[in-house]
Amino acid sequence: MRIVRLCFFAAAVCAIAGCSGSKFSAPEPEAEITRCEIDSISLRDITFVFDLEITNPYPAGIKLEAVKLDFFVEGKALLSTRAEGISIAARKKGTSTFRVTLKYADIIGIVSDYAKRDYLAALVKAEIVMPLPAIPGLPPSLSFSYDLERKIPAVKPRVSISNFKVREPSQAEIAAALKAAGKALSQSAVESALRGLLAGKPQASSQSPQAVDFTSIDVPLTVSFDIELVNETRAELLFADLAYDFAVNGAPLIKGRSKDIVKKGGRSVVSVENRFSSKSLTSSVVRAFQAGRGDFSLAGGTSLRFPEAIRKEPVPLSFTEGGSFNLR
Repeated sequence: MRIVRLCFFAAAVCAIAGCSGSKFSAPEPEAEITRCEIDSISLRDITFVFDLEITNPYPAGIKLEAVKLDFFVEGKALLSTRAEGISIAARKKGTSTFRVTLKYADIIGIVSDYAKRDYLAALVKAEIVMPLPAIPGLPPSLSFSYDLERKIPAVKPRVSISNFKVREPSQAEIAAALKAAGKALSQSAVESALRGLLAGKPQASSQSPQAVDFTSIDVPLTVSFDIELVNETRAELLFADLAYDFAVNGAPLIKGRSKDIVKKGGRSVVSVENRFSSKSLTSSVVRAFQAGRGDFSLAGGTSLRFPEAIRKEPVPLSFTEGGSFNLR
């Protein structure tokens, strides 16, 4: 049965190629990289996306041996990688998409004047190796080579939090929260406890009559602060808004989106004003207020705009950063 199938396949290839009794030339498949561009950026790495278009003229599927990629930045070797498992069905044209991520720490390690640069020259040497059926007239494999030149932005970020402030709730807001919770708490005790917490004063013992469990009532508090994003190179990071998810000492506090962005030299200052509930005042957040200092984690994203020579459409930027900040 296997012999019959092979004979049929050989006959089909001959029919495609127009075989006669003499030596014939079979059609060859085609492979082309139709897209190579920046797909996304974080504050730590950059990801390229590639589209590989393959045309298969044969009556059987083809599976590539590999797509080999060598990345060079400013003429220096950075990364060698392979994409495998790419295939195309019989007599079809299809496109496969794959991605490769480069770490900025590795790029900084090979570019001595990185901090003085805005964009870097990147060269991608691609080789596509395609094994062919063992049919007379076909070589064992075909190779396609491409040199793809691109520019990538230089990114060396630093994120900090400044001007952190919490505004006390109004008496009406506290009264409404106590009524909604059905708590027999003194409004003045809650006001005093919140005022003391925001000032960094020790809280009353849980056994004390003056103790207030902030997580049992829903008092709204308004917080404001600045997110300062500094790129320590000459490249400008241009964006129109910023989504954020902000946590203090590991406890989620607020999330939202801000369009209040001001460029100050090499800094982008994003002003945030949002509200959180006293239910978020867990023990870890309370410790930060009492110490006047805490750890933050900031996750979020935006879209960056670069010159059209880099990419015409905005490039997604995502980030997860952390550090310490002052609460007073």
